[in-house]
Amino acid sequence: GAGALAGRRGAARERVAALTAREREVLAFLGGGLSNGQIARRLHVVEGTVKAHVSSILARLGVDNRAAAAVVAHEAGVVPPPREHN
Repeated sequence: GAGALAGRRGAARERVAALTAREREVLAFLGGGLSNGQIARRLHVVEGTVKAHVSSILARLGVDNRAAAAVVAHEAGVVPPPREHN
């Protein structure tokens, strides 16, 4: 019920709070469905840097894949920033 959902959200927020600011930023984009390449372009870094952040995020959140990390992001209320209009 609602209590269980609130508990999951609280736990997800605690897990996300343990990430660095940059990892939270990458997690938000990951949660928004962006690929490593898309995230790299948004953050003006090379794709390898994003891959390293994603690996760290998965380990620190204790999840096995991007989809599970995205679920944690959504439960924690982490959302990607608005898209830039160029």
